[in-house]
Amino acid sequence: MNNIKKIVKRTRIYQKKRCEVLNPNRDIKHSHIIYSCGNTKQDKLKQYKKLFTQWKITDYYHYGFIYFIDEKLAFINNNVTIDNSPLDYGMIIDYGLKQINTRYNNNVSSYNEKFLKEVSLFTQRIIRTINDDNKIIHKDKSFFISTFENINSRPAYSLREALQRILFWNQILVQTGHYLNGLGRLDVILEKLPVNEETPRLLENFFRVLHTHYKFRSRNLLGDIGQIIVLGGCDSRGARVENEYTHLIITILQKLHFSDPKIILRASDKISDDLLHKAIKCIETGIGSPLISNDSVVIK
Repeated sequence: MNNIKKIVKRTRIYQKKRCEVLNPNRDIKHSHIIYSCGNTKQDKLKQYKKLFTQWKITDYYHYGFIYFIDEKLAFINNNVTIDNSPLDYGMIIDYGLKQINTRYNNNVSSYNEKFLKEVSLFTQRIIRTINDDNKIIHKDKSFFISTFENINSRPAYSLREALQRILFWNQILVQTGHYLNGLGRLDVILEKLPVNEETPRLLENFFRVLHTHYKFRSRNLLGDIGQIIVLGGCDSRGARVENEYTHLIITILQKLHFSDPKIILRASDKISDDLLHKAIKCIETGIGSPLISNDSVVIK
């Protein structure tokens, strides 16, 4: 009986039905399903290779960023899918893929290393697409080409480049069926990148991009995508964490009036009156954010 079950689970019909159950908001009828015949690391790597080859790069230029989801492509995970587990975006911004392989060699398995190589090949495919697109102005084209080249080899040196990297990995998580993709402590992650007159516009457009494809991203409650941004709080020494990004992100999401991304503000008796006032004014708008978490209690 177990052998029969294994055979059935490998069929396209079973995978299609399973996809319909897991993704009730998606149109599965005309979707192309990429599934893995087995559960080994080798099978999974083959599945990702198919994904990066067959993923259509269309309708990808949004608000000054590159971001694309192929809603007609369904990626089936045979095992339990890990949701609500943010990537270390600080590492992604601070290191290229080659540096990650070198720096974290002891923690990166050979198959994860091969996966990162497939990601690198995918960036080359994106670069070729952008290079052939005559609709993108020369200034933006040069930025995007250098940005996707830099993903492989060096840190992000500007806020726009850092935000583009976050979006790149976010779309991979979305396309592979991972839900509730949090963005971590975004004010801490971006802190080393200087704030200037362009910063509010870049952040606003970044949040607009994250709000696209909201139906495709939703599982049960339409529009509640689970992209949590954590702000403020204390660091490991107990010192207050609060910078220009902390204030800017709350102000911008209040202006956009999006229900997602959603903010969790880590508060304590060290929080400034100005930040607390901004948070209360944002809550008053009815967007359901920021949610308040008490560091003084929770950390203990």
